[in-house]
Amino acid sequence: MSEKESQFKDLLDANYCWPCAFPFKFIVPADKLDEILGLFPGEEYTSRPSRTGKYVSITIHKNVCSSEEVVQIYEQVGKTEGAICL
Repeated sequence: MSEKESQFKDLLDANYCWPCAFPFKFIVPADKLDEILGLFPGEEYTSRPSRTGKYVSITIHKNVCSSEEVVQIYEQVGKTEGAICL
């Protein structure tokens, strides 16, 4: 785990009690939306397209058990070309 990931994990642990419903937020190219949603099967989400329709803002509240799980999910989403993790 990188230093940046370790600091993020420590920040999460200081601000959340596990397990909890964590609010994941992403901006993704519209043509990659299904790829991202595939990482969250069965989870409800809200989305809003950009003005041009090229991007979609997504918020997903997923029950997670630890900061490590949050970091792993962000790493998975980060592999999608054009995805921005907020």
